[in-house]
Amino acid sequence: QGMLRSLIAFVLIFVVIIAIFTESQTAPLTPQEAIPVEVHNTSETINGLASQDAVLIAFDYEPGMAGEMEAASAAVVDHLMIKGAYLSLISTSPTGPALAERFISEIQKEHNYTSGIQYINLGYIPGGAAGLLGFVQMPQRISPLSFDGMDAWSTAPLNGIYPLADFKLVVMISDNPDSARTWIEQVQPKLQDTPLIAVVSAQAEPILKPYSGGENAQIQGMVGGIIDGAA
Repeated sequence: QGMLRSLIAFVLIFVVIIAIFTESQTAPLTPQEAIPVEVHNTSETINGLASQDAVLIAFDYEPGMAGEMEAASAAVVDHLMIKGAYLSLISTSPTGPALAERFISEIQKEHNYTSGIQYINLGYIPGGAAGLLGFVQMPQRISPLSFDGMDAWSTAPLNGIYPLADFKLVVMISDNPDSARTWIEQVQPKLQDTPLIAVVSAQAEPILKPYSGGENAQIQGMVGGIIDGAA
């Protein structure tokens, strides 16, 4: 058994070294004609935004999935920042606000977004589906303060926002199909004409794909996993 373990370790190390030096781990970008319709719709939806439009982003993934979710969503959030959108961050996961703050301050640090000016972190919504429903009905009362203690609703990103339908776009970033379905079922019906797009993990994409198809699609765009993020 000891020899077998050593042999397996040698083979794995050899394969990794070969991949590093030959760069064979690098995959080509998706050709334009092969980009999924949902990814194209996401890009077109963001392109339709104007500078300083208000966008709500839900960071609903766990730290263990941060690698995949940050890689999948980086291009989407980067696109929003290039358009000059004002971002409001929210989460139904206790670790979500810290992950959101890290995402903005480290992964997208080149855009120099400042809390209270270009973005606001609304923190954590407790209570699962019931808490999210309360946020939909009374967002100012459920999340009155920002993650860093500011009066959130007097800041520039939330200026003029009362019901959630006042946002120009809602982006849901989730690794959990159940959490994503909660957003679709509780939030999307209250958005009226405001589009909802989703950035989800590769394992959640097949479960949520039916929500993005057909004339009555509840998701107007979807990015599933790292491959779609690269596309």
